[in-house]
Amino acid sequence: MSQTLKAMGMNYPMQDGQQGYFDLVYDTFTSEEIKLINLMHTNVGERVMQPEFGLSTRRYLFENITPQLKTNIELDIRNKITYWLPNLVINNLTVNIEALEESDKNSIYVTINFSLIQNPNQFDEITFQL
Repeated sequence: MSQTLKAMGMNYPMQDGQQGYFDLVYDTFTSEEIKLINLMHTNVGERVMQPEFGLSTRRYLFENITPQLKTNIELDIRNKITYWLPNLVINNLTVNIEALEESDKNSIYVTINFSLIQNPNQFDEITFQL
């Protein structure tokens, strides 16, 4: 008896699939990781029919770099992940507003270490540049 795998969603970045137009994902962990990437790359108001989906990071674009800014960004990200991705557990979230190089002094880096509620032993870490 053959078992048929069911796709959980599309892979990211989008690319041609072997059995259709898009490459598909068949495991929960990768699916949730792709959802996190999509959430982090979407601004609030950008998604049709779900205007609250995404982050409000653009509002921090011209703010002075202070410890409060770091706290606000972290709180915004935690709240959005908790609401939109309830299967994810944030193990560690780091907001780095210090410049690593002179040419990089206007960047904010967010590193998220996460796992799934169902499997806390499998985890990954992703860094985003805001």
